Amino acid sequence: MKPMRILLAAVLGASYVGGFYAQEKPSAKTVKAVRFGKLWDAKGKLWTNAVVIVEGDRIRNVTTDASAIPAGAETIDLSKYTGLPGLIDVHTHLTIYTDQTPGQPMLKQLTNNPPAVEVFLARKGAMRTLEAGVTTVRDLGADQYMDIAMRDLINRGEMIGPRMFVCGYGLYITNTPYKPGMNPPAGGIADGVPEVLKAVRQQIAAGADVIKMYASTGTDDDVTGFETYTYEEMKAAVEMAHQFGKKIAIHSYGPNGARDAVRAGADSLEHATDMDDATIEEMAKRGTFMCQRSITTATTSKTETRSGTPRDTKRSCKRSFQGIWRRLARHSRRA
Repeated sequence: MKPMRILLAAVLGASYVGGFYAQEKPSAKTVKAVRFGKLWDAKGKLWTNAVVIVEGDRIRNVTTDASAIPAGAETIDLSKYTGLPGLIDVHTHLTIYTDQTPGQPMLKQLTNNPPAVEVFLARKGAMRTLEAGVTTVRDLGADQYMDIAMRDLINRGEMIGPRMFVCGYGLYITNTPYKPGMNPPAGGIADGVPEVLKAVRQQIAAGADVIKMYASTGTDDDVTGFETYTYEEMKAAVEMAHQFGKKIAIHSYGPNGARDAVRAGADSLEHATDMDDATIEEMAKRGTFMCQRSITTATTSKTETRSGTPRDTKRSCKRSFQGIWRRLARHSRRA
């Protein structure tokens, strides 16, 4: 029981210090002192009897000297618990709301609600994310700029949730058949270098913090890995994003999409299944980040029963991820 208590306390402490204060909009800056029995600072030091001084929505000081608590400060005693900095989830889709039907793949549960309704429903996920100790997320893909709306509402203090770094529409190739009549393209669709450049500029103009590109098939119950964007298209997206000071995350299942995404200069590779050793070695040399998001669904039996993805597929994904991590560690040591 003790390890669980420590973990729970760490998460609660992180959400309390890193998240809830950011939602307050006091007329004058309030000062609070939060006491922890232990506090890990994410820099290699474990503090004992730590005191975190919070002024308004900012942490001003971390100390073990109780006399440093300002006069009149509100003291919150969490000395039975261990604290840690707010956690960061680098791949979320907070605006996706499903009814969690058992046995149904996630993307087949999406509801067809107006954007305002979707954002309202998504507030519950944002709050739960914060309450779990995650105070910052990188949200990688939303329809009709709902992620930008959520980010701005949270920043204004009108919605409770983590800090959000968002991408607007993710870029993807045409995936619908021809229909006669006037059919404006959906947001994010881009075919060929000129359209890719335009789509990247559109996301930046909308207020995106980061760019997302779907460079292969594969997601949810689709475990195929066909490359969808060419190297030249990926390179164009990377260069335009970097020109505006933005990072770019590229979605990849299968070896070909990963290879070209890394060569093109992607800042992070999302999912990154079935990479070959040459690509992994190149990632280590370039310092490309890898986010194997699907490992959460590959390792939790509860998710297996609710998502509808076959168990043998998830076991295969788990083995693939474990192998990639071992090879990446080996190549990183060499680099």
